[in-house]
Amino acid sequence: MLGLQYLHEIDTLLAILTSHVKISTKNGWTDAAKYSEIIFTPILTTIFNKKFELLEFRRKDMEAVDVGCDELGIAFQITATTGIKKVKKCIDVYLKNRVYEKYPKLYILVIDEISQPKYKKIVEYIDSTAKELNIELPKEFSFTISENYWNISILSNQIRERLSSPNKLSFIKNILNEQYNLSINQSTEDEVLNTVINSMNKEIVKRKSIYESLIYIIDIFDGISV
Repeated sequence: MLGLQYLHEIDTLLAILTSHVKISTKNGWTDAAKYSEIIFTPILTTIFNKKFELLEFRRKDMEAVDVGCDELGIAFQITATTGIKKVKKCIDVYLKNRVYEKYPKLYILVIDEISQPKYKKIVEYIDSTAKELNIELPKEFSFTISENYWNISILSNQIRERLSSPNKLSFIKNILNEQYNLSINQSTEDEVLNTVINSMNKEIVKRKSIYESLIYIIDIFDGISV
């Protein structure tokens, strides 16, 4: 039961973090997304049970990725920008700088709830880009949208699937909790929900017609993973 409680609190804190990053980024403060790399580093370490480190200060040619694990050969780009254009840009820099030599397993973690891009030709894009650069990718390399593009819901599911220890779940909860100095309880969750609903209502009022309002609502729920 304690583990379930921690999972519930982790989901609430992830929702707060996601909203904070999205609002900050929309208002031009991109440091919120950059700072989140520090938060996700120990979380990924706990999920994979191997040490992940920030890569920003190690080498300039690692700009395609933000967090990595040398032992597993895994690197994550952590971003608030969604969509296939961001994926292609990441892959372009990742291949050009030969990051795959150190980290052949690439993941993109998007601080958002929007669904995975519906793009089936990513493998062909990678192959053609590698051919243009005249490089040969290692056998360990693989990247697909379904497996390697994580949003916050997928991150939450990874925590559920990989972790059962209440101590580890408590550790993740405390990392997130310390960032916002919150004590998660029902009233906190109600406040978060009310904030989201009020924000939606304000956006709906801005629409000039019922049709535009319905399109806005459909777009929101289209990006929610059920």
